[in-house]
Amino acid sequence: MTQHIGPYKIIKILGKGGMGVVYQALDTRVERVVAIKLLHSNVDTNSVKRFVQEGQLMARLRHPRVLKLYEINRFQDNVYLVMEFVKGKTLTHYIEERSFDHKQTCEIFGQIVNAMQFIHSAGIIHRDLKPDNIMIDAQGHVKIMDFGLARFVNDDKQLSKSGMILGTLHYMPPEQAEGHLEKVDARSDVYALGAILYQMLTYQKVFTASGIVQMVCLICEQQPKPLREINSKIDEDLQFICLKALEKKRENRYQSVGALEDDIGKFINGEAIDTQNVRVTKLLWSRLQQHKRHVLITIVFSAIVISPFIYNSMQESRKNYGEIQNLHTQAQGVLQQISDKEVPTWTMQIEKIPNVEYLLSLYVEAETFLARAYSLDASYDDVNADLFNVQRSICILATLSKNYAVSRFYLQCCKELDYYAARKLEEKITQHENKIRLLHEREIDKILQSLKKEPEPGELDEYIFQGARWKSSYSVRKLLPYISSSISWQRYFAIQVLGSLGDLHTSYKEKNSGQLLQAHLETRKIPQEIDEAKMIIWALGKLRFKDALPSVEKIRQQFSPTSLLRKETQRPYEWLTDKSK
Repeated sequence: MTQHIGPYKIIKILGKGGMGVVYQALDTRVERVVAIKLLHSNVDTNSVKRFVQEGQLMARLRHPRVLKLYEINRFQDNVYLVMEFVKGKTLTHYIEERSFDHKQTCEIFGQIVNAMQFIHSAGIIHRDLKPDNIMIDAQGHVKIMDFGLARFVNDDKQLSKSGMILGTLHYMPPEQAEGHLEKVDARSDVYALGAILYQMLTYQKVFTASGIVQMVCLICEQQPKPLREINSKIDEDLQFICLKALEKKRENRYQSVGALEDDIGKFINGEAIDTQNVRVTKLLWSRLQQHKRHVLITIVFSAIVISPFIYNSMQESRKNYGEIQNLHTQAQGVLQQISDKEVPTWTMQIEKIPNVEYLLSLYVEAETFLARAYSLDASYDDVNADLFNVQRSICILATLSKNYAVSRFYLQCCKELDYYAARKLEEKITQHENKIRLLHEREIDKILQSLKKEPEPGELDEYIFQGARWKSSYSVRKLLPYISSSISWQRYFAIQVLGSLGDLHTSYKEKNSGQLLQAHLETRKIPQEIDEAKMIIWALGKLRFKDALPSVEKIRQQFSPTSLLRKETQRPYEWLTDKSK
């Protein structure tokens, strides 16, 4: 066995393969233990190019969850990579040992997704994500490794010809398994992440077969077995997340690792995940937007205008009596489909309500009949009582799903019907809002306090990961002043979290996130504050704040088209110049 590779003293062989050998070694210059990946001398030219490209890709990645590259060099005409040595075991080992419960699984998976989001933000697709390529150290920290098949998003693909099957079949999406490498993008890595999560939760691979052809057929044609059929203790929302990532069609998966990361983060924090919450929110907005103005105008107009003239309109009232009764009967027929156990209460969790979309649609349908009856004559107590109860139920559902704009709208409707009963409802909504606000503000305060001093390596990334989970106007309002904090670490945290939160509605001193970030960008000194400028450009891109485009272009134009800044801000720049959105 070779005793030395340059200044590195070989300690032992960690692994061998057809392409090369991986050694544990000691860098005698700094007394640091490293891992060396040495390429065999008899490999073809393409393999050498791919190996060098792996080093080039790794050199661009600086993240606590990604294996560090220290050096790329040659030894006796053989190329080698010098990398961080991780004392730990692969994720495969932990899966085989069934070492994690579901909470630990989600925390580990959250680290993996966070690392992949960073890798994608650097314009790199991994293409060979699998448990064997994920190390976990003694402290439970994840390290993504082996970028041998990775490529830049806009690479010319000369090393990967269409029709080739590159990667590991068990974790390949259909487009990759069929050799359509031109279709492989970030959503292909999303599929691999889904396959890894599936295996972590069930201890089974998504598909297994005796041969390659059979395996490709399963990947392309067979639906994965639902996780809860394997283990009924797996949470329904966690199953939903996993199966969404494993969708056959790219457009049906999470469209980015960031979207997957959002749902996993919410699940870890015990919040209603977007996959459940969005179903409620979409119904609340799309179906209510169609008639909310009519409902509010009807109720307010009836209370203010119609009521005083009721006793002067007895003939008109008798004329409408039959239609009012018919509308009330139709509404009651709809409401009879809702059992007592399904009536929303404040103790419920929105993600635990079965068939919540159907339940909401019944309330909306009943409300339409009752609001029409109320508009014809506001003097029928039974109609008024049913309408109040329906709107109260919608208001509770909206609040539980944290859609406070809709809940406040329905609160106003309820006040027009029964002001004193609605005040009790208002107290509950306020309590719910304050609970979320205090939770988010307390956590943000802790982080901002700790960022008064320089964080430990990787600590800022962990804080940003946490902060991006707290999607509320309270979080945004709390962070906006820190864009211009005198403490750089607080600024970096605020800038990156605000970009992830995606809120352009909440304001501070009459300016929203985009406007404040743009103003801050315009005051950065270039090149001294170039790293902060890049952070701001990424945040503006994530926010899709297109008003900032001139300011972003002004920064970018100070650098050549081939400069690192241009390359590293290309993606957010494209978001800002995309005229389709």
